[in-house]
Amino acid sequence: MTTLPTPVAETAIGPALDLEAVAARAAGLARQARAANTLRAYEADWREFAGWCAARGLEPLPAAPAVVGLYLADCADRLSLATLARRVSSLAARHRRAGLGLDVRHPTVYDVLAG
Repeated sequence: MTTLPTPVAETAIGPALDLEAVAARAAGLARQARAANTLRAYEADWREFAGWCAARGLEPLPAAPAVVGLYLADCADRLSLATLARRVSSLAARHRRAGLGLDVRHPTVYDVLAG
């Protein structure tokens, strides 16, 4: 059974929370958001994309949608559609973790993936 953080002080709107305990709980929940195999695949996908970008003198983070579209087109002959879709999810997740956005519905990403 999970216990709630212990209040450390009373405030005008109620008890204050032990922020360290809340942060630890939030980190634990975040780790459980994705399966371990998914996290490993996302990390491998990121390394592949970052390496592809480095070989071409492109910045992987933040990645321009046009760069992601080029990457997908370059991989299309050797990867399945499901793998390409996971790669897009991986790149979007890495951008979110960095506090950035990646518009996966941008035509240079979406249309290449759909094609």
